[in-house]
Amino acid sequence: MLKAPKHPHTQALLSVLPESPERVVLTGEPPDPTRIPGGCRFHARCQVPASGKAASEGADGRCSSELLQVPPAVPEAQAACYFAKRSVPTSA
Repeated sequence: MLKAPKHPHTQALLSVLPESPERVVLTGEPPDPTRIPGGCRFHARCQVPASGKAASEGADGRCSSELLQVPPAVPEAQAACYFAKRSVPTSA
């Protein structure tokens, strides 16, 4: 799962490894733990909103305002992110 991370913040963290083909530079400061931001806790440093991708997809304020739900535990890799492709379990 760490070979193909789905969450943009995880991708950025792993991009510092020597074998990573691409570097992701995070901007901004980590959030103050006494004042947790609304929405995704990583939105202030995330490369998706910073690159303009969130705005181009019409979800500019979503990352900073909508609380993410933790996905259910399933064997497949998942990410609590509006822009990561998530596996949605189907009911049998």
